[in-house]
Amino acid sequence: MKNLTEKSLLVNLVICQWSARKHDKSVTKEVNENHGSKDAGRFNKILVDKKHLEPLQKIATRAREFHYENTLPWGDNGDRLLPTDNYFEYTARVARFKNEWETEVNNFERNYPAMIDEARINLNGLFNEKDYPRHITDRFDIKASFMPVPDAEDIRVNLSQGEVETLRRNVGEELQNRLAEATKEIFGRMHDVLAKMYARLSEKDAIFKDSLFENVKDLVGLLPRLNITGDPAISELCKDMEQLYIDPQRVRNSKKLREEKAEEVDQILKKMDAFFSPVTA
Repeated sequence: MKNLTEKSLLVNLVICQWSARKHDKSVTKEVNENHGSKDAGRFNKILVDKKHLEPLQKIATRAREFHYENTLPWGDNGDRLLPTDNYFEYTARVARFKNEWETEVNNFERNYPAMIDEARINLNGLFNEKDYPRHITDRFDIKASFMPVPDAEDIRVNLSQGEVETLRRNVGEELQNRLAEATKEIFGRMHDVLAKMYARLSEKDAIFKDSLFENVKDLVGLLPRLNITGDPAISELCKDMEQLYIDPQRVRNSKKLREEKAEEVDQILKKMDAFFSPVTA
């Protein structure tokens, strides 16, 4: 377990955004009364045009996608496992997202008074100045927080020796289970990309985007940094997948080459079956 605690961290990516929506109790009550209904719904005002928030929402989406691609599952409280081999790549990219984020937040703050004036017209009688936060930048944030992976050996509690041993054993088993799930996801990512490639290349008149091959190339570059246990099966499969990548246009232009590449993919998938039963859901 020392291998895990020394070679990985837990990371949680926190993204806070102003929803720009406000529950209007008086309008909700009016609608319910007019229709003779009770608790039939809630009326939420849209405080600013959604176009003003789109740049920030796009950054948030890209940041979350990167976060999930570059980490592994761990628990159910938002924490993800980040191998230290991927730490510098991860933090550098998050820093770039943060810079983009702060630039857009500054733009939003600069245009915020004009947005309120626009809303004053659009909402008309529904407009309420109090719905708009004074310090709007406080409503936006993006940051990654890090914690060490718990060590089953490091248990300092006021319990009997027998209770400590039981607790240590339970923690150790839980860590092993979570690590197994993280490794399983790596195989799952491989299987998803390869299965899609095989399906496309096996079609009679295969039509595909360059991303069919680019995704394999990107995955081969990423997975060695996520291989926290140094699993030799993952390393071997990555080497096999590396051989798949060639110019996608060459594959489009040659039926023979498509068939050869499809066969290569099929052989890798069969090798995966020998290692474990992959997740296909």
